[in-house]
Amino acid sequence: FACSYAGSAIQPSFDLGKLGVQAVETLFSHTRGEHGVRNVEADKAWQGRDVDLLVSESGQSTSWLQVEVKNENKATGNLVLEKYSCLELKTPGWLTYSTAEVLVSCLWPTGDMFLMDFAKVREWVKTTPRNLRLVPGTVPEQNYHSQCYLAPIAGMLDDLAEVVCLRIADWMPALYGEAFKHDSLIPARHSSRIVWPARLH
Repeated sequence: FACSYAGSAIQPSFDLGKLGVQAVETLFSHTRGEHGVRNVEADKAWQGRDVDLLVSESGQSTSWLQVEVKNENKATGNLVLEKYSCLELKTPGWLTYSTAEVLVSCLWPTGDMFLMDFAKVREWVKTTPRNLRLVPGTVPEQNYHSQCYLAPIAGMLDDLAEVVCLRIADWMPALYGEAFKHDSLIPARHSSRIVWPARLH
C-alpha cells in the first residue's frame, strides 16, 4: 500500500492552504515589516518540516520563529490536528513532525485566526481530560486516509491562556472586509482574548 496524492481530490485543500498562508504572511508583514517575514512554502527543506513562514521575533532579520499555518473551511467549532498523515501506514502527521514553534489556524467561514504555542498545543493534546475525538480526514475521493483530533475551540481557549485570537477582517479590512459571512466561533466569554489592531485617533 502506498499513500499518494496522485488521483485524489486534494487540490481545493492546497488552494485554501495557500490562501491562509497569504493572509498570515500579509498580517505579519504589517506588524513585522516586509523584511520580517520569509515565505518558505516552496522550499523542500522546510516542506519536510511542515513550516510555511519564518517570522522575525523583533522585526530584524536575526532571530526567526518557525510558523505553520493551517486552515479550516467548516464552522464546526473545532480545530483539526493531524495525528497520522496516512493512517494505513501509521505515518505521523504534522502534529508530531512539524518543527514549527508557532501554529496559526485560520477559519475561512468566520475569519477567526488563532495563534498558538505549538509545544503547548502538543502537550495539551497528550494531557487534556477532554477525550478528544479521533476522526478520519475529510478530503473527498482521497485514496488513503489521514486521522485527526477534533480540538474544540472553546475548550482550547478555556485551557490554554496563551492562545491569541484575532479577526482577519479587522486587521486587514481592505483585503478581507467582505470575505467572511459567518459569525465568529470565539465564545463570548473569551471576547476579551481578541486582539484588536491599534487605531489612529
